[in-house]
Amino acid sequence: MAHWNFVLFALLQSVLVTSLVSGQMTTSGENCTFPFTYRDIVYNSCTTKNHNRPWCSTTANYDTDKKWGNCAGFAKSGVETTRGESCAFPFIYRGVVYNSCTTAVHFLPWCSTTVNYDKDKKWSNCAGFSSGVSTESGGFCVFPFTYKGQEYKSCITKGNKRPWCSTTANYDKDRKNDTCKGFFIDDSRTTSGEYCAFPFVYKGQHYNTWTLKNHDRFWCSTTTNYDEDKKWGNIPFGKGERIITLTTTGEYCVFPFVYEGRQYNNCTSKNHHRPWCSVTANYDKEKEWGDCIY
Repeated sequence: MAHWNFVLFALLQSVLVTSLVSGQMTTSGENCTFPFTYRDIVYNSCTTKNHNRPWCSTTANYDTDKKWGNCAGFAKSGVETTRGESCAFPFIYRGVVYNSCTTAVHFLPWCSTTVNYDKDKKWSNCAGFSSGVSTESGGFCVFPFTYKGQEYKSCITKGNKRPWCSTTANYDKDRKNDTCKGFFIDDSRTTSGEYCAFPFVYKGQHYNTWTLKNHDRFWCSTTTNYDEDKKWGNIPFGKGERIITLTTTGEYCVFPFVYEGRQYNNCTSKNHHRPWCSVTANYDKEKEWGDCIY
């Protein structure tokens, strides 16, 4: 069944590519003329130049004839570029159809401003999107991206034990994703069955393990940035809850914890004048600790 779904998707993709490059009509039923000239620039496909949706000339020279129409089959994209132009969705790049901004062969999310980049080479960076997080195949993530109707601003573990991201602004439409580089495998799952994402950011701090920070039991973020996505879960009982000890600042001790490469299962006076504990599972990485209350 999965094989036939893939074949059907490939066939539909092929049909869409063909429709974007030939036989294009306007919404009023006229034929587009390709190539056409607009402000002395030649276009081989519909463009969003100086308009909020893809359009074409119905004669070979718009500058002379002023004949044009909106291209049928394309909606107003609603996404602007950093130059103030509108993105043209869907667009073709290297024979592949894209329905949203992408980081393919570029470190920032971008889009074509005509429906066929391969012919026109017209593009710009998408406004309102960021990246900077690289993927294991050498590409870049697009943030925010949409997955199953929800918006994410960092790498996620949904459906995968390793943090991943979409390489276009809409995974639901484009199905393009990759594993985020710099994040490691961990078998920790939350009570809802999702994988923890390590390291993750919580209130500006990076965590490489479960934490009790501002909660009465161990928890973790299920995306790499809790501050942005607010996605998290409790660690099942029997894994995190061992000895419940508070610090003088009211935080919970995390047992066992690692200090100078050694594991501790209770408070210690090592290199300190009174018993203390780590408030994360790895003091060597997080440097978060407090004096124990007895």
